[in-house]
Amino acid sequence: MMLFWKIVQVVLSLLALHASHCATGHPDVNPLVRLRHDRARVELDGKTLINVSGTLNASGEWADVKWSNVWCPAKTDWVGMFVMANGTDVINPKLQAPVKYQYANYSDGFLKTGSGHLKFYVVNMRGPVKFAFFRGGFNNPVLSAVSNTLTFKNPNEPLQGHLSLTHNQSQMILMWTTRDSNKPQVKWGTTSGGYTWVKNATSTTYKASDMCDSPAKDYGWMDPGALHRVTMDNLVPGVRYYYVFGDEACMWSKEYSFKAAPVTGRNITTRVVALGDMGHGEYDDTREVHKLEQPALNTTRLIGKELNHTDFVLHVGDISYADGFAPQWDIFFDQIKEISPRVPYMVCPGNHESDSKNSNAFYQGHDSGGECNVPYINRFAMPRVSPLQPWYGFDYGCIHFVMMSTEHDFRQTSAQFTFLKEHMEKINKTKTPWIIFSGHRPMYIDSTNETEPSGELPVARLLRASLEALMMKYQVDVALWGHHHSYQRTCPVYNGTCTTSGGVTHVVIGNAGRSLASNVKPVKPDWLLFLDYQHYGYNRIAANSTTLVFEYVRNNDAQVHDRFILRKQT
Repeated sequence: MMLFWKIVQVVLSLLALHASHCATGHPDVNPLVRLRHDRARVELDGKTLINVSGTLNASGEWADVKWSNVWCPAKTDWVGMFVMANGTDVINPKLQAPVKYQYANYSDGFLKTGSGHLKFYVVNMRGPVKFAFFRGGFNNPVLSAVSNTLTFKNPNEPLQGHLSLTHNQSQMILMWTTRDSNKPQVKWGTTSGGYTWVKNATSTTYKASDMCDSPAKDYGWMDPGALHRVTMDNLVPGVRYYYVFGDEACMWSKEYSFKAAPVTGRNITTRVVALGDMGHGEYDDTREVHKLEQPALNTTRLIGKELNHTDFVLHVGDISYADGFAPQWDIFFDQIKEISPRVPYMVCPGNHESDSKNSNAFYQGHDSGGECNVPYINRFAMPRVSPLQPWYGFDYGCIHFVMMSTEHDFRQTSAQFTFLKEHMEKINKTKTPWIIFSGHRPMYIDSTNETEPSGELPVARLLRASLEALMMKYQVDVALWGHHHSYQRTCPVYNGTCTTSGGVTHVVIGNAGRSLASNVKPVKPDWLLFLDYQHYGYNRIAANSTTLVFEYVRNNDAQVHDRFILRKQT
């Protein structure tokens, strides 16, 4: 009998460990991590043929890839797409990861005929595109044939436009990307096609040597191109502006428009869409792990329908899940291309942006694939303290937003704690009666992950010990978190106990795209009012001087499945 119970305890421990891994993203690790590039070799057999047809006039077009004469076709044969953006025109599978891939047997009849074809959705990544046919699966990849080269009509196509707010309501930042540029500019005005103002951009980039570890600094590296930034200023609060970005000598983007931020004030109704842990999908269903693709694309599609009633988007970390494979940042920005140029896209870092050895991350894991915040800092122009201190706060309408980094030291002896304390002391509650506090790893979480030091429960305890009293003192109303891939809502809570006045409502919103986490306790905590780990979704926030309404929308039916209302006296 004793032996029986020991076996039961071992099994339960293993199940808890597996669930813990589910919560921290290990099962949906970037599929390219599994590719044994160290074993890759080139053996062009001279018989296998692969070619690609299609004209790439603009980003987001389709290429038709065909192959034939494959001897003894196998289920493990695969086709990879490569972008030659690092100054070479030769595919070296030991040194360069594919942008994406698909198994050849996804083409009907391949295993019988040795021939097939697939369509690939191609984002302009500023370099020629080639396709390669591989034998040997991912464990022993053998490059057998290389296609002809596809080129984009304009490698300097201005792409990845995304807006962000500053501390000044009369400003709006725009960033975008090209291969290089002669004189990058933004032109804007208050009527469509009528651009009264023109401003030159400042341009930066980053290098493989800036990264902290592999694959980001070697096998997963791709030149990010030139990253352009303009601050449009002297904007009139609440006025709609029309704009284009690009270069007179190369190309202009299509026209977009945005509404300038309103004046700060308690009577200004404010509407926000909030989400976490979305990642990117593939429109062509490449990359094998289909469960990772459609949820992110569905969330993006549904948020796109909200824009007429949304002031900005708030993404609380784990943004692209590039995890050291640079082209996947381009894929993510292509995914949000109809959102981020129209409303500001505000972010804070998560473990998949930050955590790396040889970095200043609080948790020295490998979740960022060696990126250690470098792409995050360079690609998103947040009103942060500094590149090494990526926390900030800002007013929008009747809400003040505080954005912390759970991936940096937040203990009471830290620079971040000092900032948060001094910053919240200065919040004008007369103008912004509501305070929303955001970070990535949650302060309150129903989870079984006790792994030290970075498991969800140890981190939650440390967050409460470090910051909960501060949040109570300065009357935070709602705290938004991600990391655990579920939706969870607490009562207004302090010190683990529901309160009738003064508590903070914590909401975990990490179910926007990555595989869902089911590692929750059999009996939910007393402070947990709503839990959903079976559906994907996003969230709406609407507030005025007296009322804040929060709604959780599920992707499967686009309906509201949780709703709570907070009220204040005038």
